Amino acid sequence: MQCIFAKLKMKFMQNNITAEKKFHNIDSKDFIEKMKHPGVMVLDVRTPDEWHHHGYIYDSRKVDIHHPNFENEIMKFDKRHDYLVYCLKGQRSAEACEIMARHGFKKLYNLEGGLEKWNGPLAQ
Repeated sequence: MQCIFAKLKMKFMQNNITAEKKFHNIDSKDFIEKMKHPGVMVLDVRTPDEWHHHGYIYDSRKVDIHHPNFENEIMKFDKRHDYLVYCLKGQRSAEACEIMARHGFKKLYNLEGGLEKWNGPLAQ
């Protein structure tokens, strides 16, 4: 029985390590710091209604994750760049990071808690 538990624990740990390598969840402070680096692209994956209703982070590129061409749009991006991805609560941006990781993007950062936890300025 202990052997089965050990194997399950090892499998769980391997899955978590794999998941963690796809993208990093970062807080608002770290997101703002990373925005200062050259070659960083900020992606807003919310809907157009949300962009207008809630505002958006300056210099962010708007790519609606619900749009049928979302994957085609992200494939136009340079995979060598760092990508800071956000939405309203952090769930859709995490999903966007997962999709981007499947397409070979390596430097992905999700704004944990989304705009609801954002401490920086917003454009309207």
